[in-house]
This record gives sequence, structure tokens and C-alpha cells, in this order.
Amino acid sequence: MSRMLYCQSMNSKTEVRRAPEQDRSRTTLQSIMDASATLIGKHGLDAISMTQIATQSGMSKASLYRYFPSKQALLIAHAEQSFARNREEMRRIMQKVKDPEEMLREGFSHYCKQHANSPFLLHLRAAIHADPVLSKLDLKDSRENAALLVEFLNHHFPGLEPEFVKNRSLLAMELADSLARLGARVSAGERKKLIDEFVNLFFSDLKNLAQRG
Repeated sequence: MSRMLYCQSMNSKTEVRRAPEQDRSRTTLQSIMDASATLIGKHGLDAISMTQIATQSGMSKASLYRYFPSKQALLIAHAEQSFARNREEMRRIMQKVKDPEEMLREGFSHYCKQHANSPFLLHLRAAIHADPVLSKLDLKDSRENAALLVEFLNHHFPGLEPEFVKNRSLLAMELADSLARLGARVSAGERKKLIDEFVNLFFSDLKNLAQRG
């Protein structure tokens, strides 16, 4: 996690006020993250308060505010942590699976399974899309993930138009959330079929276009 989560559009109530420089601070910060994730997963974001998060974390509300001055600041921290984990997993899958279709299928399968098994992640994604600051961070993350996919695809389909690959990769990263939300509401078997169909659509014309190029 970065030393301070900040962007120019945020005011002071969205900044992480205390950086986890010492072991005790890092432990306390993780305790807050774990406690808030548990509460959000059980009750949803709107149904919980900073007081409840403080109680669940075993600290006073004043102590909690030393780390997170608002729920939005806490959500930003959760979003950044989620982005980092997803990108690490994406890189891992790209290194392990060399076939483009299998790579994308495994990546989407992992992402959808994570969300199907985690009410917290589903609530977090909904909160990200509903908040302008978080949504802006999410778009930045999608563009960075798309750049990784572009690099991977260019290696396998070198003849493709760069703008085409860039746009399709960004669409894939953004549509992953819709696929995850849908996948969380259906059976594992249907989720697999939906992922297969999505991957088939993504690659439906790539090979032909690459050959023409």
C-alpha cells in the first residue's frame, strides 16, 4: 500500500492521515482494513458507520480517524489494495499461461470466482462505481491493466492495429466487473459458460485481423 493515498481532486477528508511506518501502525492499519471488510461484506457500505468500524477494530473512534478521516478514505485504501492484488494476479497468470485465449479465460475465471465468493468485493466494486473519486481511480487502474494486456497480445498478434488492441483491451478490463457481478448470481457451471462465451467474443476476429495485417 502506498504511503499516502492522495489525488488532487480529493480533499483532506479522503487522505490516509497516518502512514504505516512502524510494525504496530501497520498491524493496526490491517486490523482496520480487515474489520471494515467484514462489516461491509455482512451489511453493505451504507449500513455501517465509522463508529461500528472502530468498535469492530477494537479501538476508539478518535483513534480510527487518525488513520482514516472518512469512510471514503477507507474505501480508497481498500480499492488501492484490491487494484494491487488484481494486477499482481494478472501478471502471474500472464507469466504462467502463454496461450492468449487460455490466459484470458483463466484471468476472468479467477476474477469472477473471487467476487462470487466475497460479498465484500461485490460491495466494494459497487461503491467504486458510485463514487466519482473512486471511479476515477478505477478507470486509471483499468487503463494500466489494459496496457499489460496490450503488451501480451502484441507479442502473439504483432500485425494488429495498435489502436484496435488498445480499445479492445480497455473494454475487456471494464467489462470484467459486469461479468463478475453476473457470475456471482448464477451457478458455477453457468458462470464458466459465460466466461467461455466472453473469451470467444474477444478473440473472434483477432487471428484473422492479425493475418491480414
